[in-house]
Amino acid sequence: MPTVTEISSRYIDEVAALDPARAERWGVASDPTRLTDYSPAGYGALRSLLQRTLDALSAAEPPRDEAERLGAGFLADWIGGEIGVIDAGERERGLSNIVGDPARVRSVFDLMNHSTPEAWEHIAARLRAVPAAMDGYRATLELGLANGRPAARRQALVVAEQCATWAGNGDGGWFGGFIKDATGAGADAGLQESLEAAARDAGNAYGLLSSWLSDVYAPLASETDASGDERYQHLLGRTVRTPF
Repeated sequence: MPTVTEISSRYIDEVAALDPARAERWGVASDPTRLTDYSPAGYGALRSLLQRTLDALSAAEPPRDEAERLGAGFLADWIGGEIGVIDAGERERGLSNIVGDPARVRSVFDLMNHSTPEAWEHIAARLRAVPAAMDGYRATLELGLANGRPAARRQALVVAEQCATWAGNGDGGWFGGFIKDATGAGADAGLQESLEAAARDAGNAYGLLSSWLSDVYAPLASETDASGDERYQHLLGRTVRTPF
């Protein structure tokens, strides 16, 4: 039987592989060219990983010391909270200008290494992954609408405005400004050209998402800002379990 320590270490590695954006926030090594899959399939894969880990904890060797006892309790509590949020459908209406998926994707680039041409090659590859990440996120929100789980209209409009700000006007927006630092890190003309094209595509992806949120999603969204008692219990449970 695996130990709590082994299960915990495996959990970190598997989450980092599945959720590169979270790995960047954790400071854990992961593929620097990929972004997290925020589509329904991506969240389904995360749900499976969480359940496997919870099952492994139930079958683990008894904790060998106080650290493992506390670690097992924390990890089980953490995973239980995240499973609860997914099963309640909250990921299907995850609109937030602070911790929403578009904000997570944008902030990943702040956390990456910017010091060498190789690092900027990784950034270029990750920028090219932005449109697919935004498409996957939109698919999850569309599923939420189909399942009768709209977010509040005010949330949709705030995130739409945020995405429009980052999108710019066909010039790459925030992403176009961000890649200007590559020259100082030694990027050659070919890499700079690749970065500029990827930045424009990333900015355009945010622009498309902004338009969809304001033109399509917002008219179908809820007028009610409050979550209600049942939803609040899930959201509160997830909030107190994670400092990340």
